[in-house]
Amino acid sequence: MLKPKPFALVVDSCFQAKFEDLRAKGCNLLGPQCVMSCAKEHRPLPQQGYTCCLAMDGVKILASGFQEDEKVEIGKLVSAMGGVLHTKASLDVSFVIAKNALAAKYKWALNISKKPIVSFSWLQQCWIEHRVVPQEGYRVLPFSGLNISVSGIPAGCVL
Repeated sequence: MLKPKPFALVVDSCFQAKFEDLRAKGCNLLGPQCVMSCAKEHRPLPQQGYTCCLAMDGVKILASGFQEDEKVEIGKLVSAMGGVLHTKASLDVSFVIAKNALAAKYKWALNISKKPIVSFSWLQQCWIEHRVVPQEGYRVLPFSGLNISVSGIPAGCVL
């Protein structure tokens, strides 16, 4: 018996009504940017379920400080752009997406790996532009998410 050849469906958005139904049935869904990139580069189409573009092809992401449902969303975005979401710290990670400076892997990324630490909004902007956007303006700063209390300062000096 002949095995059917795999095929792909081109969808313009993952927000279409039938998208999740098609994905659940195992359909290979591709975005127009992905198809065009593969055609230009003479490379095979991805077979991973859904790929909107190849903006993060070869990019490895580590997310830290997020709830499980948020990590699932991050994983979907990264995967759809051709990247890989890591679950453990590793020196081959390209970017760390941290919720704030309290995230478990924030200090590791800052002091040990020296990897760029960016916010979730950076990933969302990459999704919108179908490219890895510059990190400036999306970096998670050292005091992000912290409540700072100051004591011992005379009341007249506090603004």
